[in-house]
Amino acid sequence: MAAGWAGDLYGRRLPMAAGLAVLSLSMLLSAVVGDLTLFAATRFLTGMGIGALIPLVTAYVSEAADPARHSLQVGAAQTGIALGGIIAGVVGRTLLPCWDFHTLFLFGVVPLLLVPVVWRLVPATLPDRPVPAPRAVLGRPGPTRRTPR
Repeated sequence: MAAGWAGDLYGRRLPMAAGLAVLSLSMLLSAVVGDLTLFAATRFLTGMGIGALIPLVTAYVSEAADPARHSLQVGAAQTGIALGGIIAGVVGRTLLPCWDFHTLFLFGVVPLLLVPVVWRLVPATLPDRPVPAPRAVLGRPGPTRRTPR
């Protein structure tokens, strides 16, 4: 919830870059810590970074999408997130017999390279677009608002 609030307040770019940095740095720390408690804390921070990125990316794609292809573009972004998780699991399972599991967390540092890319490509704010009336979208009148008696 804090990521969505920060995205609304500061634009999508800053919270997305911060989420990527938290995700990557906590994955790096997961690879090097030797204590179970610290490992759990770094995994928690990784989850916070991912948990921030998913709604931020979805909101950004939703706002930037072409209105005619909005559902397709948002669906593609959500599918990409799911496929990324599946691919990471399969690759991790394949490499696990050869490598120490801590070493696999070093792959999580790669998104840190995307921070400058996000900073350069994601606009700080998107231009406002007019929101179409419900009638124009659905082809019928929108719901009427009831006033309390």
